[in-house]
Parts: sequence; C-alpha cells; structure tokens
Amino acid sequence: MNRNNVATREEEFSDSDGYDSVSGSSTSLADLPASFWIFSESLRRRELAEMEMMKSWEALLCEEKRRTIEMEVKLTQILVQLHRTIHPAAMSPEEGGPDSTGGLFLSKSKNRVGEVPLFQF
Repeated sequence: MNRNNVATREEEFSDSDGYDSVSGSSTSLADLPASFWIFSESLRRRELAEMEMMKSWEALLCEEKRRTIEMEVKLTQILVQLHRTIHPAAMSPEEGGPDSTGGLFLSKSKNRVGEVPLFQF
C-alpha cells in the first residue's frame, strides 16, 4: 500500500472529536475555554433579555396602576361632590356649610354683607 493511502485511511477512521493518535490528547480540550465562553455569553444574553422583558412588564403594570389610581381619584371626587350636593352640612363654613351658630350660608363667593343664614337650628 502507498503511504498516502495509509494516511488517508487513518484520517477516515479517526475520531471526529479531534483525537490526536500521536500525542494522545484531544484537540477539543483546547477549544473548551472558547466553548465555555460562548456558552456563558449565550446565558448572559438570555438573562439580559429576560430582565429587559421583566422591566418592560413592570413598566406596563406601573402605568396601569397609575391609570387605575387616577380613575379612583376622579370617582372619589365625583362622590364627594355628590355627597356635598346632597348633604350641605358636610361642607365647611368656607364652602357654604354650617357656621359656628348652626346656620347654613351660601359659599363665600355668593355671600353678601349682612346676609342672614338660610336655616337656623
């Protein structure tokens, strides 16, 4: 057999992982740090992507909570206004509620000098 044929046949039957029959070591061990680096980088990128998704999710939740609170504030203001309309005694004297004598006045913007209370209790 020709020497080239022997070398070719040895290459055909050699392990695919890069085992070197002369030195007895594997060339894949030399690639281990690079493989580990690639693996760790892919994990880092995945974790970063997950954190970005969580961050955007939290931002959406915060925005929704802010809108909910704003709506609750508006509803509360409407209820307070309705309560004041139905029960004027719940208002302070500055807002037209009862004064210290127990009378109900219109709001200060509508009061005239010497005006008498609407009701006396």
